Amino acid sequence: MKLLAVLFLAVAVSADVRDALRNSRQAIIVNPVQIQRPLQLVAQPVLIQPQFQQRAFQVQPQFQQQVFQVQPQFQQQAYQQQPLWRILQHTQEADDIGNYRFNFETENGIRQAEQGVVTNPGSNSESTAKQGNVAYTAPDGTPISLSYVADENGFRASGAHLPTPPPIPEAILRSLEQNAREEASGNFRK
Repeated sequence: MKLLAVLFLAVAVSADVRDALRNSRQAIIVNPVQIQRPLQLVAQPVLIQPQFQQRAFQVQPQFQQQVFQVQPQFQQQAYQQQPLWRILQHTQEADDIGNYRFNFETENGIRQAEQGVVTNPGSNSESTAKQGNVAYTAPDGTPISLSYVADENGFRASGAHLPTPPPIPEAILRSLEQNAREEASGNFRK
């Protein structure tokens, strides 16, 4: 019976503490209470009455934070449905080593072809060398044709639409030619 009374008291105290913390901004600090037990070896329930002190707890704001409300703004963009183009030709081949070849052509003139060859198969330096081309018409009507190679020397692309470096000025060309002549004759300064 005493055990039930102690359990009931513990539940009631914990509920009061929980409600006090939930309903106020005050922190409850519990002072430890020394418990004196008799020197009996028989287990007896001990009634513990905790002592509470209440202190006001207020946080001083260090800075003020501005709160912004974000309102989503939806913009409806005009969607122009593009026509669907049929595939006129498509081939795809591959072998067990990893060599492959494919090409396709669509009704609106897009063409692509590529082939890949495995180099050094089965070794740690195995790689695939690729080469191919792509052709299509740009939206402004310009025909685009691109050829490319990707191998141990990197990726190299060529096409008339790609930018090219400006020509080397004549004075620089003469200087480079003179340097080459002097180096070949062994007459140059280090």
